[in-house]
Amino acid sequence: MTGILYTTGEAARLLGVHTKTMYRWCRNGQITAHRTSPIGNWRITRTALVEYARQNGIPLQEETSSNE
Repeated sequence: MTGILYTTGEAARLLGVHTKTMYRWCRNGQITAHRTSPIGNWRITRTALVEYARQNGIPLQEETSSNE
């Protein structure tokens, strides 16, 4: 797992959905995601996020720098 990783909150914002929706998609395997530990948080790769958005016709929101 390399490249850009997003939390469920970050991924939810980029797809324009609620954080609970993103968590449910991760938990149900609707989007490819990885756990940080057996009981840890989910992480979604940029590749998985773009692929999910493309397959489901969801436009990705603009990414903003945390330095702004």
